[in-house]
Amino acid sequence: MQKWIDYARSLVSSLQILRGRRPLSRGEYDGDYYVDYTYDDTYDEIYDGGWFDEIVVTPDPIWDGVGADGLTNDEWMSSTTPDSTVDPSPEDGTSNETDDVVSPDNTEVNQSPHNYNEAGLSDVLRAVSPILQAKGIDVSQYKIRLNEEMCWSNARTLPDNTIEVCQEFFKYSSNDQASIIWHEIYHVNHEHNKEMTSSGGHISLSMPPDEICLSFKTYLNWYYKDISDEKARDDFIDSHLKGDLDVTDIRSSQWYHNEVETYQAEKNNGIEKSDYYEGMVDFLLWKYGELEKLTD
Repeated sequence: MQKWIDYARSLVSSLQILRGRRPLSRGEYDGDYYVDYTYDDTYDEIYDGGWFDEIVVTPDPIWDGVGADGLTNDEWMSSTTPDSTVDPSPEDGTSNETDDVVSPDNTEVNQSPHNYNEAGLSDVLRAVSPILQAKGIDVSQYKIRLNEEMCWSNARTLPDNTIEVCQEFFKYSSNDQASIIWHEIYHVNHEHNKEMTSSGGHISLSMPPDEICLSFKTYLNWYYKDISDEKARDDFIDSHLKGDLDVTDIRSSQWYHNEVETYQAEKNNGIEKSDYYEGMVDFLLWKYGELEKLTD
């Protein structure tokens, strides 16, 4: 997670640098250029619009070192490249349907980013419908759609009872996906989505009990399974765990109570889940229980 954060920051930094520079090539205009970066009707910089005698661009040397994760550029690109192959000329103008099919049992399927579309969601809902039907839930009675913003959770429920699934959702097996949707439907049926307020703030949680850590690391080892370097993977896992214990978007005690109630119900919903998804549920059940007590 930190790697992506650092990468995003580097892009923003690059944009700020580019915005601060105004290289002028040769042109017909020979006056001055007035630039207002801050849009406050004052000129931040004035450039001479005359002709340059010479412009020399020197590219940076190609970096061939090893990053903090112990990987070279080529190794990192290889570890993050999806295993599946996207059909360059699909018949219907979408992604390859073979790769998008979700297994009807609890076996792991090859989920890749191109499955995050309306067709992919339809495939998932067809696969999980019989699983949820066996638990007395008709998914056609609920509005379920793709999330349209950046979303790091598996899914979420909006105040109007719409259930949004995020990109992370598509990484799981069909049984896990069914349980995730079951979780959100429980929120809808119990009107938990009315309690959506947050107050900012900051809480640092202590390390969870050993059995919770062990269970959560089962999930994290699955989440970072594509990192081949063991030390780098362990570093990512430790960083992820520490980040999840540092809470900066504090919700109300009732919000945490609703999550604890829902995760507890989900653990006993009768849907067979993967051990790594169970590990995530165990951790969040503990985490939200701690936050409920601290915000009461």
